[in-house]
Amino acid sequence: MMPAFALDHRFAVTIFTDWGARTKEERLVTIEDLAEMQRTWHARSKAALPWIKLATFGNITTTKGSLRHDKNVLTVTGVEGDYDGEQIDPKEAVENLTRAGLAAIVSTSPSHTPLKPRWRVIAPFSRSLEPWQRDGMLDRLNGVLEGVLSAESWSKSQSYYCGHIDDRADTHETYVVAGAALDTMANLDAGAIAKPVGDKKRQHHPKALGSSSLGLDLFTRRLLGERELRAILNALPNSPNNFPDTTRRPAWMDRPVWIEFALAIAGSTGRAPWARNLFVEWSANFDGDLTEPERVWDTMPDEIKAGFSTVVRIYENWHGQDSFRALFDTGKSGPMFQSSGDFVKGFVPPEYIIEGIAQRRFCYSFTAPTGHGKTAVALFMAFVVATGTPFAGLETEQGRVGYFAGENPEDIRARWIALCESQKTSPEGLSVFFAPGTCNIETAGATIKAEAERLKGFDFVIIDTGPAFFLGDDDNSNAQMGAHARMFRSLTTIEGRPCVIVLMHPVKNPSADNLLPRGGGAFLAEVDGNLTAWLTADVVLFHWAGKLRGPGFEPLSFELIPYKTDLLKDAKGRLIPSVLCQAIDEQRAAQKAEIAERDEDLVLACLNGNKGISLANMARKLGWFLEGVAAKPNTGHVRRALKRLEAAKLVTTRRNKWVVTAAGKSMISGEENGENGFG
Repeated sequence: MMPAFALDHRFAVTIFTDWGARTKEERLVTIEDLAEMQRTWHARSKAALPWIKLATFGNITTTKGSLRHDKNVLTVTGVEGDYDGEQIDPKEAVENLTRAGLAAIVSTSPSHTPLKPRWRVIAPFSRSLEPWQRDGMLDRLNGVLEGVLSAESWSKSQSYYCGHIDDRADTHETYVVAGAALDTMANLDAGAIAKPVGDKKRQHHPKALGSSSLGLDLFTRRLLGERELRAILNALPNSPNNFPDTTRRPAWMDRPVWIEFALAIAGSTGRAPWARNLFVEWSANFDGDLTEPERVWDTMPDEIKAGFSTVVRIYENWHGQDSFRALFDTGKSGPMFQSSGDFVKGFVPPEYIIEGIAQRRFCYSFTAPTGHGKTAVALFMAFVVATGTPFAGLETEQGRVGYFAGENPEDIRARWIALCESQKTSPEGLSVFFAPGTCNIETAGATIKAEAERLKGFDFVIIDTGPAFFLGDDDNSNAQMGAHARMFRSLTTIEGRPCVIVLMHPVKNPSADNLLPRGGGAFLAEVDGNLTAWLTADVVLFHWAGKLRGPGFEPLSFELIPYKTDLLKDAKGRLIPSVLCQAIDEQRAAQKAEIAERDEDLVLACLNGNKGISLANMARKLGWFLEGVAAKPNTGHVRRALKRLEAAKLVTTRRNKWVVTAAGKSMISGEENGENGFG
């Protein structure tokens, strides 16, 4: 059963005072609030009523000063379906919605009469969606209503009068239907009905496609897969002389139509690399002046308006009305199996931002416990990408970095100052751009895209941390964590097609060999790899676990270094310590391990011979003092050694005091007897 739409859930609506839409007001309302607006708002004439839209708009105006146009839509918070057929009573719509379990408002239009019924259905979402997602949601609603909605309903910016006119107050009707939010009801896709085409309101219902499951899925989702696009291109003439009907031969293929077709293919495939390859291959074999298909594809604008419907229109311009549907209804979509040669043509070489680790257009989690150096490593990644310097000896592709500093912006700011100062580089000269604080990445999607365009694109994006941007209430929920990961993956589509790294907390009771991101398997399933960091004796071992698309890489070692600079002082002028990381080689890592093991042996022996000793006194006995601070014991160094011994089950705590375990005593005894004990 779908979760019921919360009656207190608020969603954004935009109100325009008149048709000109030169001003706008955005409100957060509940479904009951919106229904009450429909019931109580009134005017002497229809033209005097305000207009309403379940969407948010920017501030870009048309040449006539209107804010209400498709290019100005930022997000959509629901859909409006308009019925003007004057045959079906609004109560029938209520019955269909109730039967489907869909939360909605049904309200009669200002021009409605009992003899000539006209009405609208408003179905809010549980969350804001991107404008391109609206058509699919409206297809779902149209399916519930048996395909009666008018074509105007699919216009992204189309707004509607809210309320009724005074002389028809007695015939106005508004109903609220309880149920689930439209965007949560994927089960409705099977019966979705797309926008009517042509003068007649033809019902493009998937059931009309016959037995072809491929065709049904295609017309439901309005997105093209590789096999479907290949079938379309194979069915197109590659020369005007091959056009099937010489009496209807179009001017094919001139460059403007070709570019429009390229945009439509990109828009209906999500700019998939395989779609680019098919388009370039098809263009190269065409009998015409279609030069530089690679450049045409690679220089497309970030926001593409053309898509599935444009592909259909251009295809049917050649083959006639309904020919596109016939292609997939009769099993002409090409063989399921491809030859070895055709199959390998789809290979797309990986484009690494960091050699062997991070690929462009890929989304990775980066999992480590708190205090194990993941922010230090992430900032170092940002620095090396921005400067084009090696990452632990691995080549990097110099580029622009976007850093979402969500969890602790002030700490990240201080660390970045220290890192740049340590590298003798001015922060002002680096192409790293920070977004401090958290935001709803879903609703801010249009803003993020616009910012990426303003900054000329990103090559590398870091989310610090993923949990800081979590929109759900249960990080153990597979459904919520899967959606969480997909939200981050959407950032790979912004200008620059960046690699996205999401810093994550691990599952409970993590260990060096158990560093998976929290959230069951759902989050891991949605990313392309899981990078990891594990700290031992001030050395961070950087590797991967659970999943990595690609050949993999050997573990890398980084040393955590305390760092102070005159650029970082508190209000009293005291230096603020920061922590940086630097790559170290195997020899240095081995030396650090030997030093750590020696320190552990010293601490274990000291604790065994001094029952109940404090950390400060233990540091004094071992001669460990803070650098630059006279006679101040380095208790932190002792504590870190004890934590490592505790992980090895050689010490434990009892009544808030450290004690040596039986295993620890056995090790000490073995050393004293000349056996394999310490070291």
